[in-house]
Amino acid sequence: MSQFLKPIVARPELPSWMFSVVVHMLLLLLIVLWVARTPQGAAETTLRDVGIVLKSVTAEGEKFAGEDANSDTPAASQKQPTSPVDPVEALPDAKESSHASKVLPQLPDGMSAADAAAMPSAGGMAAAGEGLRGSKAGSEGEGSTSVFGVVGTGTKFLYVFDRSPSMEGPPINAAKQQLIESLASLDSIHQFQIIFFSTEPKAFDITGQNRIAFATDQNKRKAEQLVKSVTTFGGTDRQAALLAALGFAPDCIFFLTDADDAMPRAEIAQILARNGRVGATINTIEFGRGPNPNRANFLSELSSATGGNYGYVDTTRLGR
Repeated sequence: MSQFLKPIVARPELPSWMFSVVVHMLLLLLIVLWVARTPQGAAETTLRDVGIVLKSVTAEGEKFAGEDANSDTPAASQKQPTSPVDPVEALPDAKESSHASKVLPQLPDGMSAADAAAMPSAGGMAAAGEGLRGSKAGSEGEGSTSVFGVVGTGTKFLYVFDRSPSMEGPPINAAKQQLIESLASLDSIHQFQIIFFSTEPKAFDITGQNRIAFATDQNKRKAEQLVKSVTTFGGTDRQAALLAALGFAPDCIFFLTDADDAMPRAEIAQILARNGRVGATINTIEFGRGPNPNRANFLSELSSATGGNYGYVDTTRLGR
C-alpha cells in the first residue's frame, strides 16, 4: 500500500517582499494614469467669453490679444462710454443751408415759366444776372449816354423799349435811331443789352450766350442790325420787361414807353422792391401825343424813386 502513496510536496509561498513590490507597482500605475488624464495648468486657466482668443507667451506670462499689458481684462472692456450726439446740434447752420438758393437761378417775381419759355433769351436772363450781380464797377470806368436828351450814367446799360402797335410809324423809327446813336457813344469797356417788349419781352442775344455784351465795335454793329429789324407787335407788358432787364443786373436802364394806360401800383412796388437788390437807376422816356401835360405818372415815379431822369417826347413832332 505504501507503494501507492506518493509523498505530498509543499508549494513554496510567495515571498512578502515580492508582494509588496507588486502592490506598489499597481499603485504607481494608477497614479500615472490619473495624472495623464488631468489637464495641465487647469487650476490657472482663466474663464473667458466664447470665441477665438489669440494667446502669446511672453516673459511676463500668457497674454491674450486685446488685453492691456497691465490689466487682466481685455482693453475693449475698459472703453469709457461716449455721450450721445444731439441730432439738432449736428445740423448745418441755417446760413450755410441757404447757399443753394443763391446758386440756382430764379425767375423774376410774377413771371411764369410759360412767360420765360416764350422769351428767346429768358433762360439766360436770370443766370446772367446772378453771375453779374455784385460785380458792378464803382465810379471808375463809368460813362454817360442819352436817349432823347435823357442822360444816364453807369457801366452796364439796359435799353427797354416799347414796340406795341401804339409805337407804329415815326415813334418806333425815332426810338430805334436814338438807341443806335446811344450805343455808338459807349466805350468798349462798357456793357449793354437791349430788350424790346410788347406782350412779352424779347432780349437780343448779342454774344450768343444770352449774356450782357461789351460795347465793342463788332457787338455794336450786330446790335444795330438787330435794332433795325424790329417791328411793332402785340400788347404792352411793362412789368415783365423791367423784371427781365433787372435780371441782367445793370446799373443804368433806359425805359421808353407811352403812359396811355397806368401801370398798377402792385407792379410798381414789385419792380422797386426787386431793384432794391440791384440798385439800377431807371431813366424813363414817355411817348405822348401833344405837349407835355406836366403831371406825375408811373414813369416819373420810377425815375424819381431810383435816382434816374425823366423825359417827355411829343410824337406828333417826330419826322416821318
